[in-house]
Amino acid sequence: MIAVMPILLLAAQHAKLDIPREIAEAQKLYQHIQFSYGEPLGIHERIIDTLQARIVEKQQPNCEASVLLIGRGSSDPTVKRDLAEIATRLRMQYN
Repeated sequence: MIAVMPILLLAAQHAKLDIPREIAEAQKLYQHIQFSYGEPLGIHERIIDTLQARIVEKQQPNCEASVLLIGRGSSDPTVKRDLAEIATRLRMQYN
Protein backbone atom coordinates (compact mmCIF):
# COMPACT_ATOMS: atom_id res chain seq x y z
CA MET A 1 0.00 0.00 0.00
CA ILE A 2 1.23 3.45 -0.88
CA ALA A 3 -0.52 6.39 0.77
CA VAL A 4 -0.28 9.65 -1.14
CA MET A 5 -0.81 12.68 1.09
CA PRO A 6 -0.83 16.06 -0.64
CA ILE A 7 0.84 18.77 1.42
CA LEU A 8 -1.41 21.47 -0.02
CA LEU A 9 -3.60 23.97 1.73
CA LEU A 10 -6.56 23.88 -0.65
CA ALA A 11 -7.79 21.52 -3.37
CA ALA A 12 -7.07 23.04 -6.79
CA GLN A 13 -5.72 21.60 -10.04
CA HIS A 14 -2.79 19.72 -8.49
CA ALA A 15 -5.02 17.99 -5.95
CA LYS A 16 -7.97 17.39 -8.26
CA LEU A 17 -6.25 16.54 -11.55
CA ASP A 18 -2.47 16.30 -11.56
CA ILE A 19 -1.89 14.02 -8.57
CA PRO A 20 -4.78 11.64 -9.37
CA ARG A 21 -3.47 11.37 -12.95
CA GLU A 22 0.00 10.44 -11.67
CA ILE A 23 -1.49 7.89 -9.27
CA ALA A 24 -3.47 6.34 -12.14
CA GLU A 25 -0.28 6.05 -14.21
CA ALA A 26 1.58 4.46 -11.29
CA GLN A 27 -1.32 2.05 -10.74
CA LYS A 28 -0.98 0.86 -14.35
CA LEU A 29 2.72 0.18 -13.84
CA TYR A 30 2.35 -1.42 -10.40
CA GLN A 31 -0.98 -3.22 -10.53
CA HIS A 32 -0.13 -5.35 -7.50
CA ILE A 33 0.21 -2.25 -5.28
CA GLN A 34 -2.79 -0.47 -3.81
CA PHE A 35 -2.71 3.35 -3.73
CA SER A 36 -4.74 5.58 -1.45
CA TYR A 37 -5.04 9.35 -1.79
CA GLY A 38 -5.59 11.76 1.07
CA GLU A 39 -7.12 15.21 1.07
CA PRO A 40 -5.39 18.61 1.14
CA LEU A 41 -5.28 20.32 4.52
CA GLY A 42 -8.33 22.48 3.74
CA ILE A 43 -10.23 24.65 6.15
CA HIS A 44 -9.36 23.47 9.64
CA GLU A 45 -9.45 25.25 12.99
CA ARG A 46 -5.76 24.46 13.58
CA ILE A 47 -4.91 26.32 10.36
CA ILE A 48 -6.87 29.34 11.57
CA ASP A 49 -5.25 29.15 15.01
CA THR A 50 -1.79 28.89 13.44
CA LEU A 51 -2.44 31.92 11.23
CA GLN A 52 -3.57 33.92 14.25
CA ALA A 53 -0.52 32.85 16.26
CA ARG A 54 1.81 33.87 13.44
CA ILE A 55 0.12 37.26 13.17
CA VAL A 56 0.33 37.83 16.93
CA GLU A 57 4.05 36.96 16.87
CA LYS A 58 4.70 39.82 14.45
CA GLN A 59 2.42 42.49 15.93
CA GLN A 60 3.87 45.36 17.87
CA PRO A 61 2.20 46.18 21.21
CA ASN A 62 -0.69 48.63 20.89
CA CYS A 63 -0.46 48.42 17.11
CA GLU A 64 -3.52 48.43 14.88
CA ALA A 65 -2.83 46.40 11.77
CA SER A 66 -4.62 44.97 8.79
CA VAL A 67 -3.98 41.44 7.61
CA LEU A 68 -3.61 40.59 3.94
CA LEU A 69 -4.09 36.93 3.05
CA ILE A 70 -2.64 35.95 -0.30
CA GLY A 71 -3.53 32.73 -2.03
CA ARG A 72 -2.04 31.46 -5.24
CA GLY A 73 -4.29 32.23 -8.17
CA SER A 74 -6.71 29.55 -9.22
CA SER A 75 -9.60 29.34 -11.65
CA ASP A 76 -11.24 26.81 -9.33
CA PRO A 77 -14.17 28.53 -7.57
CA THR A 78 -13.88 26.24 -4.53
CA VAL A 79 -10.39 27.59 -3.82
CA LYS A 80 -11.71 31.16 -3.85
CA ARG A 81 -14.60 30.13 -1.60
CA ASP A 82 -12.33 28.27 0.82
CA LEU A 83 -9.82 31.14 1.05
CA ALA A 84 -12.71 33.52 1.77
CA GLU A 85 -13.89 31.13 4.51
CA ILE A 86 -10.41 31.07 6.05
CA ALA A 87 -10.37 34.89 6.03
CA THR A 88 -13.82 35.02 7.65
CA ARG A 89 -12.86 32.56 10.40
CA LEU A 90 -9.60 34.41 11.04
CA ARG A 91 -11.50 37.70 11.31
CA MET A 92 -13.89 36.08 13.79
CA GLN A 93 -10.91 35.17 16.02
CA TYR A 94 -10.36 38.89 16.60
CA ASN A 95 -13.97 39.78 17.47
